[in-house]
Amino acid sequence: MKNTTIRQRASRLASADAAVSLILIATSLAFLFYLVPEYIVEPRRLQSPLLSPLILPQIMGWLILLLGIGLVLGMLFGPERARVERNSRLRDLPVRQWLLPILAFAVYYFGFEPIGAAVCGVLATLLLFIAMGVRRIGIYLLGVAMPVGICLAFDYGLNVPLPYGSLWGY
Repeated sequence: MKNTTIRQRASRLASADAAVSLILIATSLAFLFYLVPEYIVEPRRLQSPLLSPLILPQIMGWLILLLGIGLVLGMLFGPERARVERNSRLRDLPVRQWLLPILAFAVYYFGFEPIGAAVCGVLATLLLFIAMGVRRIGIYLLGVAMPVGICLAFDYGLNVPLPYGSLWGY
């Protein structure tokens, strides 16, 4: 009994998910303990420690480290999932599933400065929802609220100005 359990867990560690989680862990550790301390300079006087240029990279590094550890623990102790290999060719997909994500990328890439970050984020999110076939109106409302909320958080919370759009005169 124990031998088969050990074999099952070892086979889970040989999966692609394990490789991705180990890459996440290694990258976040290098980021946290080498890149951030070596290449981000902290000013001598700060009004608040939360205004330090180190705080956001450290938060993101720790979150990615926790994500990687969570993936490993989920693989080891989570339920066994049946994997269905479905390799479909691009020509077998409906047009909206491959064309709309490309269009969403183009809208975001080419429209970020002309139409603004908030409008661009809303359009790209809605295009991706349509491509996935989302049918719930509440999800579409979140697709409008989240990009606008993120832009407001950047502008007013973090004092990082995002473009409002040159087409609107800002």
